[in-house]
Amino acid sequence: MSEHSQMTASDHQLVIAAQSGSLSAQRDLVRRFHPRVIRCLQYHAGTGAPVEDLAQDCWTAVLSRLQHLELQVCFNAFILTIARRRAIDWIRKEQRHRVRRASDTLASDMPATPPDENDTEGKLARIHEGILQLPATQRVVLSMFYLENRCIREIAEGLQISEGTVKSRLFHAREALKKQLSKKDGGEK
Repeated sequence: MSEHSQMTASDHQLVIAAQSGSLSAQRDLVRRFHPRVIRCLQYHAGTGAPVEDLAQDCWTAVLSRLQHLELQVCFNAFILTIARRRAIDWIRKEQRHRVRRASDTLASDMPATPPDENDTEGKLARIHEGILQLPATQRVVLSMFYLENRCIREIAEGLQISEGTVKSRLFHAREALKKQLSKKDGGEK
């Protein structure tokens, strides 16, 4: 038997012992796989992630369901899949928070007085109003690009999305904004 298959057999025996309620086996399982879980979370969620909290969430989920677990694959693959999914969930949650914060910032920059269409402030107010009607993902990209003067790469890194997605969102946001502004101009004439 190779070293890898021996380790897998040993892991399997440890899982079975943990499933039978052995607390020492559960502790050994955590000790054995915790460093792998941490590395997986760091790799997928990045350096700013609360890795220890995410790891604790993983172990809570695994240990609470351990007695009912029927492994179709080795435990290593199972726990790392959970860790990867927790990291992805955390990233998505962070993206939603960033989008919400950027939208709130953009909304707070709106002028409090009604716009006067004949001056520059009125035109800017119409643009801000149009931007606020865009989907949050497009608003954020527009504000980062035009108001914060960030380049495509910086926006992609900040939102943890690809540069192509940033370009696509910018394009669609510009098109939607043009459409909204032309409707307002057309409706006023």
